[in-house]
Amino acid sequence: MKKTTVLHLIYGLKLGGAERVLVRLCTKIDRDRFSPLVGVLTCGGPFEADLAAGGVEVVRLGKRHALDFTVVPRIVRLIKERDVSIVHTHLFSANMWGRVSARAAGSKIAVVHEQSVDPWKSCFHFAIDRFLLRWTDAVIAVSGAVRGYYQEKLRRANGIFEVIYNGVDFERFAAPAPRGRKKELLGIPPGNLVLGVIGRLVHQKALDLFLPAFARVARLHGEVSCIILGEGPLRRELEELAGRLGCAGRVFFVGSRRDIEAWLADIDVVVSSSRYEGFSLALAEAMAAGKPVIATDVGGNAELVVDGETGFIVPPGDVAALGSAVIKLIGAPGLIASMGERGRLRVRENFSEDVMVTRVQALYDRLLAERRR
Repeated sequence: MKKTTVLHLIYGLKLGGAERVLVRLCTKIDRDRFSPLVGVLTCGGPFEADLAAGGVEVVRLGKRHALDFTVVPRIVRLIKERDVSIVHTHLFSANMWGRVSARAAGSKIAVVHEQSVDPWKSCFHFAIDRFLLRWTDAVIAVSGAVRGYYQEKLRRANGIFEVIYNGVDFERFAAPAPRGRKKELLGIPPGNLVLGVIGRLVHQKALDLFLPAFARVARLHGEVSCIILGEGPLRRELEELAGRLGCAGRVFFVGSRRDIEAWLADIDVVVSSSRYEGFSLALAEAMAAGKPVIATDVGGNAELVVDGETGFIVPPGDVAALGSAVIKLIGAPGLIASMGERGRLRVRENFSEDVMVTRVQALYDRLLAERRR
């Protein structure tokens, strides 16, 4: 049986949630039936090695600037040379150029993957998205919140939207990891409760609100520390804020790490103070590792975290509520353990990469069958 070639198109392969999802889809899909190919509009990145290790070819398309229309014939040529049947695009730039190219190459199946609510988008961006819906076979939304957001913005409520939650490598994060090593490395006392924040140091993640909440907790409870995993343009500003708040010695900025599971072994509770989200892979991975999660009620967080069962959901921007949720877990190892175990089971049943890949394959099958009719 001839394999179906799927071209995944993305801007680049830097460390990020959309990029991780692309890697998982390409490396975990049924290779007896589908042949994945990755087209990168600009440059590669750390995930290029992961794709190579999984036997997935990456083609750099040499897009030079925002309005480089010459990328379209290059994508069209790739589609025709590799006999691509499905063009699956990720993030706005690829979503735009990919759909135009799929149409120009002979109305190939076009699947768009929307990862987040996108407050940065202007009316112009949404006008482009609305126009390109005519050349779109399916829009994957990574949460019900993302689906609702795009249905409203694109003024389209029919069945073109499909919710498929991002999936995590459950076995990797659920496997026991040695405890104490990261605490020792950072000089954190063994008995301290450790909070973890995982994500880019950007405005979206609202660490400017988390740090005051942490400082308030630290003033009331001495045996608490925080590890912040991630890099970004706000790092220096946030380090200075931690100093002004008097908690610089308890907050450890350790940068971006690929071995997140090793760090999670020494984290007791994971916190997300985000202003907006689509579906947080970092929170799902933390839950797979058996960690309770405190998260703001934005995007798909409340679809992932069951308030009071696997963690706590708090209003966005509410520093006091964030701190209060942390305090509920201080000195409560039994509650931390029970919430963590319920979260682990929830991710295994609903948010594993196997579930995600199975649902994406089913979507491909349905779209291919519809084209054959």
